[in-house]
Amino acid sequence: MRRRLPSFPREPGPVALIAIVVLVIACGAWALVDVGRAKGPAEPVTGNGAPTAAYVPTAPLEVPPSGAATSGAPPSQAGTPSPGTDGVIGSPARAPTTTKAAGPVPTTAARSRPTATRPTPTEPGTTPATATLAGTYSLDVVWTGRFQASVVLHNDTASQQSWTILLTYGSGITANAAAWVDGAPSPKVGRTGNSWTFTAGAPLAAGNGQTLRVQFDISDQKAPTSVSCTVNGRACVMS
Repeated sequence: MRRRLPSFPREPGPVALIAIVVLVIACGAWALVDVGRAKGPAEPVTGNGAPTAAYVPTAPLEVPPSGAATSGAPPSQAGTPSPGTDGVIGSPARAPTTTKAAGPVPTTAARSRPTATRPTPTEPGTTPATATLAGTYSLDVVWTGRFQASVVLHNDTASQQSWTILLTYGSGITANAAAWVDGAPSPKVGRTGNSWTFTAGAPLAAGNGQTLRVQFDISDQKAPTSVSCTVNGRACVMS
């Protein structure tokens, strides 16, 4: 006995057409969703159709190399400055400070300063009495109970000088009768035993000469033959 198959209408009805349209719309929407996922988010469109901002892809996540120690903090993106030690982004890291161990401060040994000896000041234009002066002693004349001698001085230095003449005689002289300097103040006279000192009343100018004249009283008619003469400690020339 032949079995009959159910027969379908040749033209779809209104319900079938609506179902087909709905199916086509759903498939198209699903296809658009897949395309958007592949291309990224759709660019916003203004009223005239121009994009308002360029699409900026997100930076890829950095993966630390194997074996590197992780501190649990998320890795910073490439090109992003990390905060410095003071918490401000981009500030340079401070160099570590070192602390020196406290110790005694080195001291410099005190240096002894040499003491300078200042020369004894002299009067302007004069030189000390130790400077050399040339002197010449001579016996001028002999009288009864007196004789006269002279000492000629000459200043060969470059400045004026004071002078002291020392005359020492042997026995026979009783006193100094007179003493003077030609054209200059009279000298100061002093005696110690048979020695007499005559000190200038005024300094002798440089390059000049003076003559000291002295008279002594004697006990006989002869002048003493023993005589010593110095000028500022320098021996006189005996004539």
